[in-house]
Amino acid sequence: MKFVLVFVICFAIIGAATREVKKQKQKTNCLDQTVRLISFVSNDLHYRKSDCDSLYEAALLQGFSCIKAMNGELLPEGCYDDNVRSDFAVFLKSIGTTDTDGQLKLCEEYYQRMSDYLEAQRDVEKNKTQVDFAVSLLGAFCVVVLFV
Repeated sequence: MKFVLVFVICFAIIGAATREVKKQKQKTNCLDQTVRLISFVSNDLHYRKSDCDSLYEAALLQGFSCIKAMNGELLPEGCYDDNVRSDFAVFLKSIGTTDTDGQLKLCEEYYQRMSDYLEAQRDVEKNKTQVDFAVSLLGAFCVVVLFV
């Protein structure tokens, strides 16, 4: 019975660390999708000059799930930090408000900004993954030592 309890506790510790790692990966994937979406918007504005509704439909067809349409506006959708969400929301609200050259410059600026956020998130993910893995193994080892 004692070994079952040790196994269950170790499994719970490792499961908690795995959930934390998945959260970080989800944030990284959201930011990666955001960077790719901005590049898609830039290309679409450059070649087709679509309005927001057709741009949203085209983005959905391309598999982007980081935006949603609500009351004729594009809004961020996903697990973003507050500063990233606000920056991305400003970008989405500014689509279609200026001429094409202004839109393309805006896309370049936000592409760089979101790329910087993505690189920072990748570093955070790497560090947290290493720490979570080490702590979960240490916790599981301590449980085994205490009960055996």
